[in-house]
Amino acid sequence: MNPHHDISEDTATASGPAPDPWALARADYLAGGSATEVCERHGLSVSTLRWRARNEGWRRADFRESPIDTPFAAPDDDADEEDIDWNGKAPASDLAISAWLHAQTAIRRGRMIEARGWVRLHRDLSDAARREAAAARYAPSPAVEKASAAIQARIDARVQALADKAAR
Repeated sequence: MNPHHDISEDTATASGPAPDPWALARADYLAGGSATEVCERHGLSVSTLRWRARNEGWRRADFRESPIDTPFAAPDDDADEEDIDWNGKAPASDLAISAWLHAQTAIRRGRMIEARGWVRLHRDLSDAARREAAAARYAPSPAVEKASAAIQARIDARVQALADKAAR
């Protein structure tokens, strides 16, 4: 018996063989559940789960089984063109909305661990959106930048004139 397998051999039930707890644990873990949460749910050891995840190559970044993980659409298809960043970088606030929509979908499908991962992502993106909004509030407007550049040009011209006068 594998020393890292801490569940007794499952027996068949009247409805068929019991599902493999490690397959269920792997799916929950890759869907975003924490190791502790997954182990509590399936009655497994955290150290064993981490050992299996490392040795069997469970990587959340590689997991694409769930249809909820498909690329998501913009939250508003009627968005104004000035709201679209053509460099391929969506504002964090739009991504937070999309993560929240994915969390709702996962909840409706009964995928609570997956939903929890989306909620954590929503929280992180909401924090990033607040930082983006604060930075935008304190960023100088184009008019201020234009005036500042004009003043700097006048200062540079005056300094150059004084330098020329001193050189004579």
